[in-house]
Amino acid sequence: MPLLDAQQLAMHIAQHGNPRDFRIDVVTSDRDSPIGKLGTRYGNVLVLKGREPDEAPTESKEFRSTGILEDLFILGTGVLFQSMAEALYEEASADRVIARSKELFNEIGTLVDQIVVSDFFKSLVNALEQRHSCFFVGLGSGREVARMTAVRIGHVKRAMGDQIYVAGESNTPAPRAGDILLVISHSGETEIVAGWAKNFKRMGAKVASIVGNPDSTIAATSDLSFTIKGDGHEGKPNSFYVKAAFALSPLPIYLVEKVAERGLRLPEYILKWHHAVTS
Repeated sequence: MPLLDAQQLAMHIAQHGNPRDFRIDVVTSDRDSPIGKLGTRYGNVLVLKGREPDEAPTESKEFRSTGILEDLFILGTGVLFQSMAEALYEEASADRVIARSKELFNEIGTLVDQIVVSDFFKSLVNALEQRHSCFFVGLGSGREVARMTAVRIGHVKRAMGDQIYVAGESNTPAPRAGDILLVISHSGETEIVAGWAKNFKRMGAKVASIVGNPDSTIAATSDLSFTIKGDGHEGKPNSFYVKAAFALSPLPIYLVEKVAERGLRLPEYILKWHHAVTS
């Protein structure tokens, strides 16, 4: 879709517009890709890379510190655009983007170190290892974090024969006792999301949450809850969501390790789909 959109805009520029009236600015890991070339021609290209492919580990534990190429790119892009949004809000110069990105990475590094040794994280991995369906829910930016986490956990759970759903989508079934719901909500009070949590709890499912307010309705409803302090207020872009994305990124690797302890060794290619930034 990004390439298709960029190609359509490039065609419009070529047929109708002065190139100075339109821009195609690209963040990519490959400047020589088709979309990278469009950025070179019609705007700017920012090359953002994760670990190089030839540095690939072979064991799941090694991924804890090295990460995997695609997720490092996606998570790094999240930090970049969060920093850009904050700089625009502050009406700051472009230099502020780099400085804020460094600050965010330091904050995120501390956060990830904390969550992977927390009782919340250990209990969530134990719950995910069990043979139940898993549901992920959020609203707005929380939904995007829920979706990206669902995709990564889904690669592992489906290999185990389980199912993954993003709550609220058309194919979402009713929960069953023992199923797991993971909720992402900064306020912890979003009505529709809190409703999902309460409904799942009534049905006998286990509810886990990442929230910004430990005293919120969703936190109180949850069997497991972890608090991440955001810093959005009065229209300022909220860093809660990019921090939540990083905090949840190690889950697939730890889940792979957990099921390996039970004697289930997943195919090596599944490891290469997942990325954990825990160093």
